[in-house]
Amino acid sequence: MRSLEVEYQYGYNEREMKELLAIVSENRDAWIGAWNEFFGF
Repeated sequence: MRSLEVEYQYGYNEREMKELLAIVSENRDAWIGAWNEFFGF
């Protein structure tokens, strides 16, 4: 999960997509860490 790309953005305008991608980008390391801890990676 190194780069973020959106194939389709049904129901979201450009501003909302930028905001969502910023949130995901800011929290990426924490989410990957939690995923790896949960699944034992």
